[in-house]
Amino acid sequence: MNDIKLVLIGICSTAVAIGLSRFCFTPILPLMQSDLDLSSASLGMVASWNYFGYFIGSIIPIFLKSDKKVKIILIFSLLLSIITTFLMGVTAEIFWFSCIRFLSGVCSALIFVLATVLIFGQVSFKSKKNLQLLHFCGIGVGIFFGTLIIWISSFYGFHWKVNWFLISLLSLFFCLPIIFFTNKIGDVKKNRENRMDNPSIFSFTLISLGYFFFGIGYIIYGTFISAMVRDVQVYESLHFIAWLTVGISSFFSIIVWGKFLTKLSADLSLFIACLTSSLGVAFSLLGENYLFLIISCFFYGLGVPSAVALVLLEGKKRFRGEIRIALAILTTTFSLGQIIGPYYAGILIDLQNNYLGSMSLSMICLFVSGLLMINPKRLKFIKK
Repeated sequence: MNDIKLVLIGICSTAVAIGLSRFCFTPILPLMQSDLDLSSASLGMVASWNYFGYFIGSIIPIFLKSDKKVKIILIFSLLLSIITTFLMGVTAEIFWFSCIRFLSGVCSALIFVLATVLIFGQVSFKSKKNLQLLHFCGIGVGIFFGTLIIWISSFYGFHWKVNWFLISLLSLFFCLPIIFFTNKIGDVKKNRENRMDNPSIFSFTLISLGYFFFGIGYIIYGTFISAMVRDVQVYESLHFIAWLTVGISSFFSIIVWGKFLTKLSADLSLFIACLTSSLGVAFSLLGENYLFLIISCFFYGLGVPSAVALVLLEGKKRFRGEIRIALAILTTTFSLGQIIGPYYAGILIDLQNNYLGSMSLSMICLFVSGLLMINPKRLKFIKK
C-alpha cells in the first residue's frame, strides 16, 4: 500500500477514536451540564467510565495474533463507535451516559491500538519516521472539525443532543477511507527494527509509569477546560475558540516534534513534549484571563499529541516483544490514569467550587510524567 493511503488510514482512525469519540465530549459537556443541572463529579464519573472502557479495550489486542482478526475487529469497532456516539443524543440519564461512554471507550482503545499496530507494522521508523508521526495528526483534525460543528450547531440554537448526532455523521465520514483501504494493508512486520540495545524491563516499566501519570494529567485538563473557560464568561463562545485552538495546535504539534527528532533523541523530545503540556496547564492557573486561557490551550495542544506519538515510538523500542503487546501495555497504563483523573478532579471542583486544585493536580502529573519518560540509561548510576 502506498504512503498516502497509510497516512489517510492513520489520520482518520485517530480522528475517530480520539478527536471525535473522546474529545468532542469536552465542548459538549458545558451544554449538557447546564441543561441537565449535573455536578462536575457526575460528569467526571461519566468520563471515568469512558476511560474504564478504554482500559478494557486496550487489553484485548494482547490476545489478537491474526492480522485478519485485527482488521475485522478494527472495522467492527469503528462502526460501534459511531453507534455509541449517536446514542449519547438519545438519552438524558447518567446511568445510560455511563454505559454508552464505557462502550465508546472500548471502541476507542481498539481503534487506536489496532490502527497504530497496522501502521507501525508497515513502515520502518528509521526510514519513514514522519509517516509514523503523521498518524497522530488525526487527533487535532478530529478535535478541530468536531468542535467547529458543535460551535455552529450551538450558534443556531440546536439542542446538545443534536451535536452528538452530527458528530456521529462526521465519524462515519472519517471511517470511509479506513473501511475501503484496511484490507489492502499487508501483514504486520515484527518489531525488530530500531530497537534499543539490550532493552530492559526497568526502562519499559518507567516509561509505562510515566504514561500512567500523563494519562491522569492530560485527561483532567482535557475533560474540564471547556467548562472552566465557559465560567470566565468574557465572550459567549470563548470555550469553543479555546478548544479549536487545541485542535489547531494539536495538528501542527506532530510537525514541530518531527523537527525535534532530527536534533534530539526520542526520549528527550518526549520529556519536552510533557513539559510543554504541563506549561499549558500552568497558564490556566494564572487567573481568569481569556488570553492566558487561549495560550494555555495552545501549549496543551502542542504537547499532548506529540507526547502520545513519541511515547509509543519510544516504548516499542524498549520492549523485547511484538509491537501490539508493547502498545497494548502502554495504552493500558495510560487508561488507568485516565480512569482516576476525571472522577477525583470532579470531586475537587465540587468541593472547592473552582478549578485550582484539579488543574494543579493535572500540571504536577504532567511534569512528573516527563521526568519518568527519560531513558534511565542516561543516569550514571544505571548500568549500561
